[in-house]
Amino acid sequence: SASAAAGEPLTIRDAYAQVGVTQAAISPDGRHVAAVVFTSYGNRVLLVNTDDFSSRAILHSKTVRDGFYEVPKDPFRVTWVTSDRLAVDFGTMAEAVDLDGKRVAELGTRVIDKLNPAAAGSPLMLVYDDDELEDLAVVDVATRKRQKIRYPMSGRLVRWAFDDQARLRAVTLMNSAFWDDKTTLSHWFRPLGSDEWQKIEDAKVTDETWRLLGASSTSDDLVVASRQGLDTYAVVSYDPHQHQLRELLAGHPKEDIVALDDVNASTYRSVATSGMKPVRQWFDSRWAGLQQAADEALPNRLNRLSGDPRGLVLVESRGDVDPGRWFLLDSKAMTMRLMLTARAEIVPEKMRPM
Repeated sequence: SASAAAGEPLTIRDAYAQVGVTQAAISPDGRHVAAVVFTSYGNRVLLVNTDDFSSRAILHSKTVRDGFYEVPKDPFRVTWVTSDRLAVDFGTMAEAVDLDGKRVAELGTRVIDKLNPAAAGSPLMLVYDDDELEDLAVVDVATRKRQKIRYPMSGRLVRWAFDDQARLRAVTLMNSAFWDDKTTLSHWFRPLGSDEWQKIEDAKVTDETWRLLGASSTSDDLVVASRQGLDTYAVVSYDPHQHQLRELLAGHPKEDIVALDDVNASTYRSVATSGMKPVRQWFDSRWAGLQQAADEALPNRLNRLSGDPRGLVLVESRGDVDPGRWFLLDSKAMTMRLMLTARAEIVPEKMRPM
């Protein structure tokens, strides 16, 4: 902006201008970073080459016809399917595109994530398949085949668990009546090798109960979040036959565990905790070293790492004085370069800390 270029105080107009990068993700092979950019003319998806930082727009906002209506089609989120395919959310629809922005598959209403995020080469995507964001489907981007997720029980789907073989093994459903304020949750599971669903238990929505996270592919055990008998939410295995919590898988004495990088892994690479400051706790020594290096180089920030710990790593850095910057960290040479900026007109050194 003019005021920023001249070194003058940031104007209210500049501060609220919808211009800048809102999201970025590195490809599984580390060759590209896909970024969602907001401009005064709409949204774009940029593909940035990690070798020389050259970039090109592969998608942009446009208006499309839907029946009798014209509706905006604005890309606002990207997820890598494989190294040559991207899943793109457009608000009311989602598509998979190639590296030139050409559509290769219709996905549904909105992308949830890869069905198995740990499988870099898997083309399976988990998506919402309806406008109410209640129905799920699994889409194979390579074959364009779609499998709607079905179950015989009634209720609004609020949680689900697939095993690492892409089988739906457990669900949590919510039931509420229009004239009754008693909302209940029902937990269900499908035993290994069976198509029959079995109810685990019912609970009031206000009850202190466990939250479904994942499922084993070798037994009927589930992975859940619970704080029963604890001061914080931890990750625990659950026996649906005996209706009881079993082994503590991951926990923190003072902070809730709010996310896992791979819920169905036999050993966890990291967990995210939510205290006064969200922290990613690494159990992998290589990742832990890179996190420490990024935190020392970018102090007083939330630094989120993704990519290859023995190759290129994308560092998303945010803080109270910085709306966001993305750096490319070369883990072999241990060098880091600024790649993208959320709001180029904001100078963090001139912002007042909270």
